[in-house]
Parts: sequence; C-alpha cells; structure tokens
Amino acid sequence: MTEQPLRTWDEVREEMLAGDPEFRKEWARSEPLYSVIGAVLGRRAELGLTQAELAARMGKQQPAIARFEAGNSENPTLGFLQQLAGALDMRLVVHLEPNPEPARQVT
Repeated sequence: MTEQPLRTWDEVREEMLAGDPEFRKEWARSEPLYSVIGAVLGRRAELGLTQAELAARMGKQQPAIARFEAGNSENPTLGFLQQLAGALDMRLVVHLEPNPEPARQVT
C-alpha cells in the first residue's frame, strides 16, 4: 500500500467547497470571521507579540484573545475589532458587497 501525500488545508477546502453544498454555505457564512482571525494571527506573529501582550495593549485579559483566535467568539463587536486593529497598528475596514450567488426567494 502506497502512502498518499499530505494535502494542504487549501486543497482540502477547495475540494469540499466544490463537492459539498452545505460546507460551501457554512464557509460563506463563517469565512469573514476566519479571514480576520488569520490576519490577526499573522500580524501578531510579525510583531512577535504573545496573546497576553496583545491583550495588555487592548486593556483586556489574555483569554479574550485566545477565545477570538480559536474562533470561539462568533460575533466579535466592531469595538473589539477596532481595539484589535489599533493594538496591532492596523486599520479595520468593513464593507458590504453584492453576493455572487443571490439568495433564492422563498414563496
């Protein structure tokens, strides 16, 4: 039996998005949050900050950062996101755009 090469998360995600409508729907709903989490993790790493150091910059406790980074903060407030951005020397940009797959009207 030959070993299958390990696939990246991007490869697995793309396969699931192509073949699983429920996953695609959930991904569309949650992707904005995970995109922000990824940006925070990347910037925190660039700056060499621990969760505790980031929390201190925000006037928060470390568990608040841990919950956010783990995705356990489903609805972070704009205020929290603005604090994060400021503490990371970033700027928060929020906008709405048309959905490429319009929702079907229920009749």
